[in-house]
Amino acid sequence: MSSLIQSLVDFLYSLIYSLPFFTPTSQTPQKTVLLGLQNSGKSTFLSPQTQHEPTLRPLSKSLTIGSRQFITFDLGGQSNLRSLWSDYVVTGVLVIFVIDVYNFSVVSEEVKEEFEKVKDTCGILAVVFNKIDLSPNEKIEDLKELLLDEEEGEDEDIGYFLTSGLKGEGVREVFEWLGERVEEGRKGE
Repeated sequence: MSSLIQSLVDFLYSLIYSLPFFTPTSQTPQKTVLLGLQNSGKSTFLSPQTQHEPTLRPLSKSLTIGSRQFITFDLGGQSNLRSLWSDYVVTGVLVIFVIDVYNFSVVSEEVKEEFEKVKDTCGILAVVFNKIDLSPNEKIEDLKELLLDEEEGEDEDIGYFLTSGLKGEGVREVFEWLGERVEEGRKGE
């Protein structure tokens, strides 16, 4: 019950941080939402020691990467839980969209559909091609080609990463990139 209350409190803070008059400092934790279909490895991406049980309710985890702080919400990827995603993807929130590369060809249409919804809603988006340890020959350009429509160009607010959440490979780079994008946005204001 206490983690449910903590999730609610964290969500309310994310709403406050998204208000136009609230200007975060470098010490203000960045709100990050972790999305992806069921079994894409979202929870393991955040914490390799996580038990392999489905996420049935929003969970939050605080992370410090270098000097940057993040509060990351891990949302369930089951089809009946995806309606909650829009409640968390609000202005000022960073999004990490996790894709299971090992099973990508099996679920690619569903992944593409959910990716399009998220991409059109958020500002800064990190696309994580996860479980690269199970498909070591995958190349990021080939995976991007499967994900994106042919007529789509590069979007500078979208970063693409190969990761192994289980081994912790590439996770730090994702959060560093998100932090850099936030800093660039602050300098441009």
